[in-house]
Amino acid sequence: MSLKFKTSGNKQVKIKLSKISKGITNPRPLLKRIGVLILNEVNKNFVKGSNDGDTWTPLQPSTIANKGSSKPLIDTGNLRASFTFQVNRSSVDIGSPVFYSEFHEFGTPSIPQRKILPKEKKASQIAIKETKRYIMALSRKPV
Repeated sequence: MSLKFKTSGNKQVKIKLSKISKGITNPRPLLKRIGVLILNEVNKNFVKGSNDGDTWTPLQPSTIANKGSSKPLIDTGNLRASFTFQVNRSSVDIGSPVFYSEFHEFGTPSIPQRKILPKEKKASQIAIKETKRYIMALSRKPV
C-alpha cells in the first residue's frame, strides 16, 4: 500500500509546503517559544513549591526562623529571577547562572533536592505540543 501526494499544478499547496519547510529549516523561532514556555514552568514551580506534583521538602524550623518565611527557595527572589534561556543553532539551553541553583536542583548532603527545572517528561511534552502548534501555524499562513 502506498500513498502519493502530488503537488504539480497546485501552486498554493507548493507555496504552503515551502513555508512549512522554511519554518522547520530555521528552528530558532520555535526554540525561542519553547524556551519561554519552559521558563513559565519554572516560575510555576516556584509559585507551587513543587515540581510536577512532587512537593519540595519543607524548610527546617531553624531556617524558617532565620528567614521569616516557610517558602522553600524564595528569599530575595534572586534565584527565581536568574533563570534564562539561550537559543543555539538547534537547541535551547535553560538554566541559572546563580552558583547555588545546582545545590537545590540536585541536592547536597545538607540541602535536600528541590528540582526547579521541569522534569524531562514534562519538558518533552511542552516541546512536542509547541512544535505541533508551530507547524500548524506555519501551514495556516496566508499564501
